[in-house]
Formats: sequence, structure tokens, C-alpha cells
Amino acid sequence: MSKISIIKDAAEKAMEAEFSRTEYLLGKAEKFVASVAVVMGFQLFDVKSLLKSSSLQVEVLFLLAFIVLIFSLFFSLCSMRVKNYVNYPRGNKLWHELEEEAISETNAEEIVAKMLLKAREHNAQLNDEKARLLFWNGWLLLIGYCLVLSSQLLAALR
Repeated sequence: MSKISIIKDAAEKAMEAEFSRTEYLLGKAEKFVASVAVVMGFQLFDVKSLLKSSSLQVEVLFLLAFIVLIFSLFFSLCSMRVKNYVNYPRGNKLWHELEEEAISETNAEEIVAKMLLKAREHNAQLNDEKARLLFWNGWLLLIGYCLVLSSQLLAALR
């Protein structure tokens, strides 16, 4: 087995691993959307009583919680985008690139390996961005949950 074949096989495995990572991050984003919806629903359940509260603090906490949860929902939905991911070339693009007589079998394998490594790197950057969004989304969800809890407790105590 040549070095080029080894690199090509490793690049294919790396591409597959990145696709698995994409699926994992999409599943995580879906769970965040569901979590935000539940927390927002809990907050909206008592919206009348919270906004008519005699305490300005309760109203401020409610509005802050709502704003933070909206941002959390926005980050969740942004991290679900599957835009600009690179996959294997469609149609006859690869065939046309490798069609020339001057391209040997080794050169063809090298071209394919480079294409796969470049695609994997691009997809990894997109997944890193998704992971960053989900990280901040987790913090926003936690802050939003704490604000919801605070507004509910403060309203109950008044």
C-alpha cells in the first residue's frame, strides 16, 4: 500500500468523522431548542401575573429572562444551519479533473486525498463554529433558567 493510498484512506475516515460530528452537533442543537422552548413556555405560563406584579424587580427579571432566552433560541437555530458544508464532488466534476492522460494513478489518488483533506478542514471549521455557538447557548440557557426561576420565586414571595 502506497503512502498516497494511506493518506487517502485516512482522509476518507477523517471526512466520515467530521460528518458524524456534524450530526452530533445538530442533535445537540435540537435538544437546546427543545430546552429553550420548555423554559420559555414555563415563563410565559405566568406572564400575566408576572407583568402585573407590584414589584418592578419581578418585571425586570421576567423581561431579562425573556431576552436571554430569545438569544439562546437564536443561537440554537443558527447552530442548526447546514450551510456551506463540503461533500464529495457532485456530477462529473471529479471525472473531468482526472480525465487527462498526463495524470497517473498515483497523481489521481493524491488529488483525491488533497480534495478530501481540504473538504474535511472546511467542514471542521464550520463544526467548530457550531460548537462555539452551542457553548454560548448553554450559558445563555442556564442564565435564562436562573432568571426565570428568580422571577418566579420573587413573585411568589411578594
